[in-house]
Amino acid sequence: MERKCPHMVVAAATWVGLATLFVASDTQAGPGPAHGAVVAAGPVATATAAGTSANSAAADPGRVGADRAFPRPIHLTRVRHVVIDPGHGGDNLGAVGYHGVREKALTLEVALRVKAYIEHHSDVRVTLTRDRDVSLGLRERPRLANSWSADALISIHCNASFESRHEGIEIWFLNANASDEVSRELIAREEGLDDGRQELDLPWSVESIVADLGYAKAHKRSQDFAEGLRSGLRRARPRTRFRGIRQARFGVLKEAKMPAVVLEIGYLTHPKEGLDLLRDETQTAFARGILWGLIAFDRVLTTAAKGRASARPAVAAKNRVSRKPTQPGGPITAAAPSARASRSSSASQ
Repeated sequence: MERKCPHMVVAAATWVGLATLFVASDTQAGPGPAHGAVVAAGPVATATAAGTSANSAAADPGRVGADRAFPRPIHLTRVRHVVIDPGHGGDNLGAVGYHGVREKALTLEVALRVKAYIEHHSDVRVTLTRDRDVSLGLRERPRLANSWSADALISIHCNASFESRHEGIEIWFLNANASDEVSRELIAREEGLDDGRQELDLPWSVESIVADLGYAKAHKRSQDFAEGLRSGLRRARPRTRFRGIRQARFGVLKEAKMPAVVLEIGYLTHPKEGLDLLRDETQTAFARGILWGLIAFDRVLTTAAKGRASARPAVAAKNRVSRKPTQPGGPITAAAPSARASRSSSASQ
């Protein structure tokens, strides 16, 4: 959906940056590096709104400065490797925003910034499913995360609506039974076309995957992960509306063997929020909030691991008690004293 807003005055430099963001991803030539390769975050043009400093117009999402929120690098115990999946890419443009912004370009821009920020301010390794404008299938994204043995997966998307008043952040995790109209519309928009086929025609079922014990544990932890991200993003973006944690049958989450969520960072179709998402400060705030969310989730996993460790000795002791040797006729009991032993005892008295 593309609309014009004659009432907004935007600096000329803004439109130069916007044009670069809109068109650059379609003019790249040659194949990209291997998916997940660690490369320098090249100058993916950051569009800026009126009132932003001129220096941020050419901001490099791979460049990270000091942040008072993290004066020293953070160490996480359980979350050691995170995969960030920039939604869409290649021929799949995603949503088109109020100002003509293409979702596939903005999600990549944000993902590059999140990667650089987290790796600068923590010892967590971050891998991207794509680091430039290339196409990836729904199955390929979680399978890449699985092959990299990731501890968590975040698929970044931008929301859209025919009603420009809609705004805010949403976090989604997988639920085989989700069937409400909102989730169906969102999936139809985000995953409706993939490799030329409708998502519903793909030959897998959420039920069969969730039923597999290998996935069940990961999906159970996805809600904890979503709640950790919510706390972190609310802290980083206190003035942004949070639309809640929801559940849906997202194809990009179905085969993930680790806690996985879809993060909708805001509405491109909202005249104010859509432009705000292009700001360097806003994208850095999202990166900060995601790191806070990872810290919260890491604490949940650490607490759960300690609980299991403390319960293990008690279970082992219980098992030892229950493993008393038995005879075919029943449990062994203390033998009655023999007649000779009884007579000897009586004589000695």
